[in-house]
Amino acid sequence: MYIRGEITLYNNLANSPLVSIIIPTYNREQYIGATLDSVVQQTYKNWECIVIDDGSTDHTGNLVNQYIRKDPRVTYYQRPTNRVKGGNAARNYGFELSNGKYIIFLDSDDLLLPNTIQDRVNLLDNDVDMLINLSAVFFDCIGDSDLLWNTIDPESTNEELLIRFFNIDMPWQTNGVTWSKAFFQSCGNWNEDLNAWQDWEMHSRAILNQPQIKCDTSQPDNYYRHMTKDGIASAYKSDTYLKSIELAIRSIARTMRFKNENQAIALAFERLIYRKLIEYPVLNGKKFYPLKMIIKNDLFFSRSRLKFLKLYLIILLGRSTKIKKYVLHKTLDKITKELQIPSSHLKESFNYKNGN
Repeated sequence: MYIRGEITLYNNLANSPLVSIIIPTYNREQYIGATLDSVVQQTYKNWECIVIDDGSTDHTGNLVNQYIRKDPRVTYYQRPTNRVKGGNAARNYGFELSNGKYIIFLDSDDLLLPNTIQDRVNLLDNDVDMLINLSAVFFDCIGDSDLLWNTIDPESTNEELLIRFFNIDMPWQTNGVTWSKAFFQSCGNWNEDLNAWQDWEMHSRAILNQPQIKCDTSQPDNYYRHMTKDGIASAYKSDTYLKSIELAIRSIARTMRFKNENQAIALAFERLIYRKLIEYPVLNGKKFYPLKMIIKNDLFFSRSRLKFLKLYLIILLGRSTKIKKYVLHKTLDKITKELQIPSSHLKESFNYKNGN
């Protein structure tokens, strides 16, 4: 298409690199209009917006086509039928179609502020692999919440950021990342086997590739729609959700196997395994699930199966009121405290004023 070719030429302008905004969507006719409004209202003009539909059965496509007629920088594609269903495959397909030097993955119910892309481009240079911006939370409209997704110390090292991910204290949200296209591609794209924990896995894997990260912590420039009853997170006790946790952790374990990580990272990851592959399933009624982990070599290449089994038996037996009270009281309390890690995720607020 001529328009796409014309936009690509702007990549040669040092002060105006093309930014690709990739939006996966599925049955989002109620929300995607506001998301696209936040894109087309950008003060920065050299962008392309690629919407990938994951098989919507509502009027999402009709709505997106209205925007295409008004602004040819918006394009719309169906996920190919030979690609696995899911948001990750849609994101990867959008990435394959992208022409930009920089990439932003935007969910189809979230919002950007009008100056988001301009402000980000002003901070980008050829040495930045990932630019991180703060994300704020909203429910129905911007300003109905003063919560931040999380806070970030701009002086944080990659090691410190990775440990926060391992502590389930995710320092940033997907919308808050601007990727160098070259670096994102080097990381291996989104994991299409995951139905949940995909953001955690993608960002943890990226950090393990030692990116040059720049953080702008001045004010949030994007808004994450918090829907407590929407999506797989509301079914956190399901087998599907638990399986995604396992696959995500095993993926990072395989990546770490070929990295020379220090002891602090190794200990944080070990604690993550105990929290999410022993404590979490046992407390959510999947008491025999951890036994399956014992045979997973990619989890135990440098870890003790015996310690894993010991912790599993203590947590499992601790579910019995009598055993907990008379036999394992002090031991179980000690383990519980060791597995509890402070988190500021969705706990910090900011001063909202006209979206700033």
